[in-house]
Amino acid sequence: MFSLSADRAMDLARLGLKSKRVTNLFLNASETSDESLSVILAGMKLGNPVGLTGGFDKDCDLIYTMERVGFGYLVVGSIVCDPRPGNPKPRRFRDVKNRSLVVSPGLPSKGLDHSLRNLRAIASRRIPIIASIAGFSWEEFYKLHAALEPFVDAVELNAVCPNVDHESFDEIGSMVRSIAARRQKPLFMTLPCYFDSKARESVFELVDVCLRNGLEGVNVYGIKQVPDNRMARGTSSRCGKIIYKDTLRIVSDIHQETGGRLAIKASGGIFNGDDAYEAIRCGASTVQLFSGLVFEGLNAVRRMNLRLQELLRANGYKSIDEARGVLAKQVMMTSAG
Repeated sequence: MFSLSADRAMDLARLGLKSKRVTNLFLNASETSDESLSVILAGMKLGNPVGLTGGFDKDCDLIYTMERVGFGYLVVGSIVCDPRPGNPKPRRFRDVKNRSLVVSPGLPSKGLDHSLRNLRAIASRRIPIIASIAGFSWEEFYKLHAALEPFVDAVELNAVCPNVDHESFDEIGSMVRSIAARRQKPLFMTLPCYFDSKARESVFELVDVCLRNGLEGVNVYGIKQVPDNRMARGTSSRCGKIIYKDTLRIVSDIHQETGGRLAIKASGGIFNGDDAYEAIRCGASTVQLFSGLVFEGLNAVRRMNLRLQELLRANGYKSIDEARGVLAKQVMMTSAG
């Protein structure tokens, strides 16, 4: 697959993963579950803390397969209202040296109706499904949430996608407050990475919005935007190993600032069990994979969970919850001292 362009390889991978025949031949439907790996995420019981990041299955086409890879839960989307082609290709490149991806997809989507058909067709869910939604207006967010919430276990608001321009955090707060007042299921917010004090302040405005409106958790979305003349928009997002240390930093910040009141789903450069363990120790409730699947393959999920079991046992923890945030607590104790 790496002999092909990143765009071509992704298209072929998704085509193959849509086939139930291929899935049944190569996957054993074996979720890696152990009592020590069990997690309660916003009231949803997970067999393990490893989830699929939004963006891999944008249109809910791959749920049958991805449920059988061994994940504890899936994030599908981001789903938008109307079909859209996204940015012109090329819109993906591999940075093999840094085990990272360079992307500028532009929210390609088959639209809300297509995703709804796929979700309605699921007879029973093997694991929880979270729908990530992205609107180009607040009215679209309301429409997406109302349409999708009955068919998933939770909804995630992606109001900070680089392809979605909104005017102010006050408006985001108003939208979140309105959706939170009418929701029936858990609600998450996607947060961007930050790399300076001004951006940090803006992200923590969003964290405050989440706390004030009773959201259950946030997704730390591990990407960094940079200028890139290879892309139609003139910018790209870097994700993968290159962003891993920033993911840990931001997870730790949020866990400390909120006192653990928000569940944190950590995405960005998490490739193996050791990466996942460090993210959990920094304060993550769960971790999510995208780049890790590209560079490590589908079996990365099983290997990650087995390694997490080993690490928990070796360090005397009986559960993920016991290990969650221990590094952040050490930092707080050191600062207090």
